[in-house]
Amino acid sequence: MSFKPTASLESLKLRAAVLEQVRAFFKARHVLEVETPILGWAPVTDPHIQALKTRVQHFGERDFYMQTSPEYYLKRLLAAYPVSVYQLGKVFRDDEYGEHHSPEFTMLEWYRLDFNDHQLMDEMRDLFVQLWGTQHSSPLVTEKLSYKAVFLRYLEINPHQIILTELQALVSEKIGPIHNMPDPDFDICLQLLMSAVIEPALAKMPGPVFIYDFPASQAALARLRLNDSGEAVSGRFEVYWQGLELANGYDELTDAGVQAQRFEKDLNQRQEQGLLPVPVDQRLLAALASGIPSCAGVALGFDRLVMILGGYDSIQSVQSFYDH
Repeated sequence: MSFKPTASLESLKLRAAVLEQVRAFFKARHVLEVETPILGWAPVTDPHIQALKTRVQHFGERDFYMQTSPEYYLKRLLAAYPVSVYQLGKVFRDDEYGEHHSPEFTMLEWYRLDFNDHQLMDEMRDLFVQLWGTQHSSPLVTEKLSYKAVFLRYLEINPHQIILTELQALVSEKIGPIHNMPDPDFDICLQLLMSAVIEPALAKMPGPVFIYDFPASQAALARLRLNDSGEAVSGRFEVYWQGLELANGYDELTDAGVQAQRFEKDLNQRQEQGLLPVPVDQRLLAALASGIPSCAGVALGFDRLVMILGGYDSIQSVQSFYDH
């Protein structure tokens, strides 16, 4: 059993430099750095994200959840103080172990008042270009594509118009039979095609790719709108870079009633999938009901970003210790 770090001294120096550059980037833009609790009374309800649970005796044996993202706390801050904020710190998820996954990792998450998702993508591009330029002499090439555009490019289908049976047939053709899932629903089919066909293609792109206008059914915490073709989409985007899903952002939903409905839908899906129920964050709903400014927010995997900037092939290479 080795006591030694999993990260080299070189990668630790790179990580420290990137931390310093990120903070300087936001300071120049007057975005306030804040710190929120890691232990919370409620986790996210998203059935695709599982929180680690612990029990604190001095709170009457009450369950607490290790936060998978500071999102809910940051939105409560926005409801109280109208200022753009960011947090750079640890989050925890009951996730797989691997080259690109760890149950404990560092997240950079920020919210910009009066921004929409496209303005936030532009700011992310500026951050990437600045960070890349400190490590590489070659220019950084970025691309911005709609969800519809990537499905048309790589699968020749319009994800907003195709019917479920055709989509299931395409999954069988491109991926093969889905064991234990005889009738996958619409979003599962799209997610399977995204991960098995589109993401590997995006990995060949020279720089970060921003995918925006996700289907309305995958809105999560984003506003809904119509695209240029009059199709219902969500103000949600994801960023892929060198084969990694790096960030997930939203033109943020600010309607407490709609958010409560989405929480209820999540809980129903959790029950259908045999997942443990979780409490709804009523404080977040109260914050939304009190009035939250129009804003856009994004969560970015900081460890993966350092991996990419330094040319490392595993998350263990940029975390000081990986004692799992």
